[in-house]
Amino acid sequence: MLGSRTRSVQDRFEEADFDFVASVLGANGTREHIFELWSDLEGRRELMDLPEVLRGLLEAPMALGVSAGFYFYVMVRHALMQADLPEHRLADYMAGLMTRRISTAQCGWMENPCGPLNHAAPFLALIDAAKGSMKIRLKLAAGEQFLILTGLYPSSLNWKPAADSGGVEFYEGFAKRSYQDAAGRDSPFSTESKRTFGCVAACVPEIRRALNHLAEEWFFLGE
Repeated sequence: MLGSRTRSVQDRFEEADFDFVASVLGANGTREHIFELWSDLEGRRELMDLPEVLRGLLEAPMALGVSAGFYFYVMVRHALMQADLPEHRLADYMAGLMTRRISTAQCGWMENPCGPLNHAAPFLALIDAAKGSMKIRLKLAAGEQFLILTGLYPSSLNWKPAADSGGVEFYEGFAKRSYQDAAGRDSPFSTESKRTFGCVAACVPEIRRALNHLAEEWFFLGE
């Protein structure tokens, strides 16, 4: 679907995610207390903000059983906090975006993350020809893709760049303008989604650098 919705990834956390958190933080007699926190949104956020949970994902074999939404939320949340971007909606939105864009089962980016760059020019031509809400939706779809590319696959921009691109600056600038349009008065998205898109637009460079750190230091996504 063109243009994303900002449905919370935290609404789709699984039992395995709680089991992982409990295994990392719990000791005898504490699982019930952890579950009470997990059952409350603010409490769950506090649990996932703990450095022990991030460390557990990086080190514990059991982390392989968690959901993609949980994995990416914790990773991106800690990367954004380190970048002084504490807004929860940013972490939630980016985790949802990463879950959709990076999952091999859904779009195959892990096998060929650079592939979409080969089609940037014709896609931008399609955007130029579009009008109204369709233009905004198409721009947002491209902006989301470009934010993931510049954040998680920056080397791909030098591998086979689009003929009309100017490198990271081009893709980053396009993403920023796309989010600004998606947050605007004429946007077809909900008020809540507009708030999220506005929040992203205000700090695209900072988000991109946080994702750079995430990709370089915490996991390997391939070339």
